This record gives sequence, structure tokens and C-alpha cells, in this order.
Amino acid sequence: MRVLQLTPRLSFPPSDGGRVVMLQIATAMQRLGVGVRILSLNPRKQHADLETARQALAPIPVDAVDIDTDDLPNSVLRSFLRIGTPVLVARFFSPQFRRELRALLQASEVDVVQIESPFLLPYVPAIRAVSRAAIVLRSLNVEFHIWEQIAAREKRATFRAALQFIAGSLRRYEIRHLNTCDAIIPITEEDARDFRALGCTRPMHVLPGGVDVEEDMTGTDLPNGGSGEGDSEFSRRRGRRRASRRDGGVPPALAAMSPVCHSERAGGRVGEESTADEAASIGDTAALAGNAAARVGFLGSLDYRPNQDAAVWIAEELQPRLGAEVHIAGSNAPQWLRERLEASGVTFDGAVSDAKAFIRSMRVMIAPLFSGGGLRIKILEAMALGKPVVATTIGAAGIGVRHGEDILLADDPDAFAAAVSELLNDPAKTRAIGDAGRCLVASRYSTEALARGLLTFYEELTQGRGVHAGR
Repeated sequence: MRVLQLTPRLSFPPSDGGRVVMLQIATAMQRLGVGVRILSLNPRKQHADLETARQALAPIPVDAVDIDTDDLPNSVLRSFLRIGTPVLVARFFSPQFRRELRALLQASEVDVVQIESPFLLPYVPAIRAVSRAAIVLRSLNVEFHIWEQIAAREKRATFRAALQFIAGSLRRYEIRHLNTCDAIIPITEEDARDFRALGCTRPMHVLPGGVDVEEDMTGTDLPNGGSGEGDSEFSRRRGRRRASRRDGGVPPALAAMSPVCHSERAGGRVGEESTADEAASIGDTAALAGNAAARVGFLGSLDYRPNQDAAVWIAEELQPRLGAEVHIAGSNAPQWLRERLEASGVTFDGAVSDAKAFIRSMRVMIAPLFSGGGLRIKILEAMALGKPVVATTIGAAGIGVRHGEDILLADDPDAFAAAVSELLNDPAKTRAIGDAGRCLVASRYSTEALARGLLTFYEELTQGRGVHAGR
């Protein structure tokens, strides 16, 4: 099986949820023997170093084309020339990218072209012109729903009208292209139902974001990285696993991926813990009891409007209700947001080089999203590390959580603050919610298991298309 992954930005470094899920599925398929190749746009605003990405993703070949998605005049012109294409979509059209895509497909056989954003759908005709590959849209959300939710929350009439216009143009565009591809890969069952209700008749396979559950993070929650026999044994085990992966040609980028729930090991059952786990438990409890300045964290890409709204809500609605140290981190924060956060009393950490280290340094992670679709990969990452999460109903949508068991849910400032405070003041509950969340991730969101299911779907999809469908 040969898969060409088209991405709207380079997936390395994995600094936001979208990059994480693109990177995870590419590396997971490569581990399963799939011939994966990546062709990406490289927007100026989210620019990443191509050579660094190539080294991190090796042996997966990676190519990229620079583009300025903030070039509004040219985007408006492209939208006008491509009648019916919203400006938001036209920003991602590059003649050079189209040329490189066509050349790549003409030079090599590909079974599946996996498109990682509806904003890349204008390239479908170029693919059809030179290839018989199955074209699959991997959709991380129903895009126009996000803009409808944002418009509904906007109090200023002029801005609300503009947002409604954007939502309407995206709705018409997405509905018109529902059946352009050969299949759709939604990230949640809810999104799949939405696509069906909107008129999609193509095959679908639900593929949630996952975490690398092979990486056992036992002991890493101990203060200063942990100490003692349990942690030493953990370090030795992890070192052996990483060495074996290097011998097998696994992309180095996997070292940056999310860690695991250790509740369902071979030979064990949910709830069983090793000696190292017990050491981590003791360390966590001591840290909870002794850390007077409890830390609450939010992490997300801050050029994404739902995350911007969440950050402002945290700073102006939640933080005044908490007696805790509140941290907000994320890349690409606009200047207006930086100034607003820095004036509010929250700690703004900006872009963090190690998302896992940031999550580990918090006692509670929060996800107060009031718009958006798809699935919050940062919630899964926090759960995989055993951190308790408080989220809104929309923030936790699609994950299959249970309020009071593996997460706490709240939708207004007072209830949200009460939930966070409950975890800050109850170490036993903090531990229970964190462990349950980690078990949920291990049982449902193993990247390798998800990739195997996707590969089976691709094999069925490509049968009889006149292209090679074997592994």
C-alpha cells in the first residue's frame, strides 16, 4: 500500500493538535509497512524548517511548498477566479503546489491520496487528471459548524454578520464537495452523522486522533523527573524500547509523540500497576499535598479562533474565581491576545518547546471550548499522562468521556471553577480521575490500532481500482 499524505502545514514539530494527528497517522502507517510520502504546504504564519522535518520524519519522504495564506488581495482574486470558492479556502491554493503534486503522481504510483483538510479540496481535479488513486478526505471537523458557533457567540452585530457570511460560504462549499472524494475519514461519530445528514454518500471510516500507547510514562510525573528504583527501571525499559525502534527504522519524530496510559499492559488488567506506578503515585500525592501554588494549564494553538475565545474566557471569567496559578500556552498568539492575557493576571507561557513537559508541570489541565468540532487531541495527551481534565461539553465532544469518572464537565464559569477547585483540593479524586482518563486513552486511542483499522479500510477501498492495493 502506498499513501500520499497532503497536509496544509508541515506536521513537524507537533506543536498543535492538527499537526499531532497528521504526524501520528503517517508514522503509524509507516511502522505497519505502508509506503508513506508527504507533500505539504508551508504557510508563512506557521512556517517550519523543511530539513528539520525531513530528519524527524525519516525514512518518510517529505516535500513542502511555501505559501502566504495571509496574502488577502491574492486570496480574494483566487476566490473570484475560482467561482464559489470561499476566501478562506482560496488562501491555500498554490500553482506551484499543484505542479509539484502532479509531477509527483506522474513519477510514482500511489494507491491512496489522503487529504488532511477540506481547504485542500481544490487540488482534487489535479489528482484526477494524472492518477487513478483513491482520494480520501480526512476531516478533523465540520468546518462551517465552527464558524456558526463562533458567530452565535459574537455580541457585536457587525462582526456577527461577517462571521455568519463566512459560515454560510463554507457551508455551501463543504456540502458541494461532500462527494468529490472517494471516501471521508471523519474524526468522530458525531461528524460522520453530520456528513450523512448533509448528503454524503461516500464510504466513511471514523478515525479519532490517537496517542502512542507503546510509550510507558510511568515515573515521569515524579518531581524533577522522578527518582528511586521504580523510575530507574522505567528509564531502562524505555531506553530499550527506543533502541529497538531505532533499529527498526522508526521515524525519530516518534520521540516527540504523546505518551501512554499504563493500565492495560500485556498480562495485566485495567487498574493493575507496577512497582514503578506505585512510586509515581506516592510522588504525585506528595506533590499535591506540598505544592501550595496549585497550577492549572491550558494548551492550544492560539491562531485558532475557538482557542483564542477559550484563552480570553480563562483569563477574564475563570481565573478571578480560582485561588490557583493559571497558565496559558500556545503558538502563534496574535499581539492583541498577548496583551489581553498579560494584563489579566494569568501566566502566559507562549509557545512551549515540549508540550508533554508543560502538561506534566500542571496539576489540572482545562479545555473550556465553546465552539469547534472534531476531537481535542490535547485532552487525550493530558489523559495519557494521567492528568485530570476539566472541560466544557463542547471541549470534550467526541471522546466518549464520563463526567465524574474520567473527566469533569462544566459549562459556566462558577461550575467550571468549582470543578477545578475540587480537583485542586482533593488529591484522591485527582488521582482517580487521572487514572481513569489514562485507562480510557489506552483502551480506545492506541495509534497503532487505529492505523491498522484505517489500512484495512484502504485495502477494501482500493480493490478493483486498477492500482496496487497490497502491502
